[in-house]
Amino acid sequence: MTQKESEIEQNLIKKLEDLKYSYRPDIRDKASLEQNFRDKFEALNHVHLTDAEFARLRDEIIHQNRGNGYIWHTTGSGKTLTSFKASTLLKDNPDIEKCLFVVDRKDLDRQTREEFNKFQEDCVEENTNTETLVSRLLSEDYADKVIVTTIQKLGLALDETGKKAQQHKNKGRLTYKERLAPEAGARARDFRAGGL
Repeated sequence: MTQKESEIEQNLIKKLEDLKYSYRPDIRDKASLEQNFRDKFEALNHVHLTDAEFARLRDEIIHQNRGNGYIWHTTGSGKTLTSFKASTLLKDNPDIEKCLFVVDRKDLDRQTREEFNKFQEDCVEENTNTETLVSRLLSEDYADKVIVTTIQKLGLALDETGKKAQQHKNKGRLTYKERLAPEAGARARDFRAGGL
């Protein structure tokens, strides 16, 4: 038995609603989607954009090779699922080197990894320490393109004055930041070459 397209669409809508997404019958085309985004952006940021300002914002968000981005959601709105889907799309884009999902607490680090791995088995690994995080940041392995970590661990990797950095210097080894510097320099050159 074959399903009609409308049945498939209704089944998908039901599944998304079960995941706490809202069906918006008023958003049926690009123009209504952009207007909804504009309304929400202006309300959340307490600003009013001119048409030219909104066009520039819209173009910067959807234009490829623009650097970094962020996702802001409220509690229970599907941040993890949205982030997982975004990260898998970014992971498959050859122009994207890394997708970092940075959280502010260890429990969120664990929870996010567990949720990501429920969506897709073994899609992210635990960064047991800063050395592991730095190794993954430097890795060109496809499996290391999406990294979930804490802001504290990332901060340790970039801290030149910390205890670990001093230990590395005393042993004549490169600090984490020094090891990451060539990557950061290459990305900055690529970013500037993109006309920004």
